[in-house]
Amino acid sequence: MTGDGARSRALLLVEFWLYGMRDYAAGWRIADWYAERRSRLARRLPERDGLTPADRAALVVALDVGLAFQHLLDPERVPAELYEKGIRALLGGVLS
Repeated sequence: MTGDGARSRALLLVEFWLYGMRDYAAGWRIADWYAERRSRLARRLPERDGLTPADRAALVVALDVGLAFQHLLDPERVPAELYEKGIRALLGGVLS
């Protein structure tokens, strides 16, 4: 997803996060969604460089969300290509 679709998705995600921080029950549901996402990814990852699969999965999700937000705000200084480089650094050839 690119352009307006990516921006809308990022805005919706930020709104969910803010709502989850204000509403305890909603926050747990959002946290559970992320936990499942990390768990699915971790099952596909080996331990590497002293990082457990769960830790690596958490880093991948953080990279995914964080770089998306930065890129949408500042695409010239945070180019989309940086995402691929970061994923490659974290995952190597595991998912290719």
